[in-house]
Amino acid sequence: MPVRGIELFPVALALIVALGCESSKVQGPAPVPQVEPAPVAPAPPFAFKNYRLGMTMKEFNALRPKVTFTGGTKDSPSRFVKETIAGISSDMYCSFDDFGDGFQLAFFSFSPKKDDFTAIAEALVTKFGRPTRMDKVSKSNAMGAKFHGTEMEWENGTSRIVAEELGAKIDESRIIFLYRDPQGRKTREVIAKEKRSANDV
Repeated sequence: MPVRGIELFPVALALIVALGCESSKVQGPAPVPQVEPAPVAPAPPFAFKNYRLGMTMKEFNALRPKVTFTGGTKDSPSRFVKETIAGISSDMYCSFDDFGDGFQLAFFSFSPKKDDFTAIAEALVTKFGRPTRMDKVSKSNAMGAKFHGTEMEWENGTSRIVAEELGAKIDESRIIFLYRDPQGRKTREVIAKEKRSANDV
């Protein structure tokens, strides 16, 4: 004679499984709401001594009221000043661009002697950390002679530093600080060039 409890066991098991499935449907984890990530503020532009990429021309003139040369164009004026980088004397070329709200320091560079490049590169690494890019490059002169050097770059989204062991002249290096407008606006000079190109068509 079959035992009544054993006969009922499959039915009870099926009922438990069904209830468990229903329970899992009801008690499942609630959907995670999608939250937009908070906007990340752009990094401040690179600065050298008291020269800050993006500073206004008024700020620059207050910092360096005397310059050795004034040039450039009305849309991109420039200044030459005497400076030192890593304690080494060098001419400093500064260029200003107008992004829509007045002239800002968009570019400045140094042209030290090539023999001083290693000391300057070490000072840049100490101040700005490891470069984001470092390459070995080669250049040739008019006589076909090849020269080899190092090129380093720092990038932070709003500005860039490029250190070239081989500059415009064989015995010179070049250190460049470049500004990038955080809003991606075109400069007055670029807009003027685009207008001239459109008129030429």
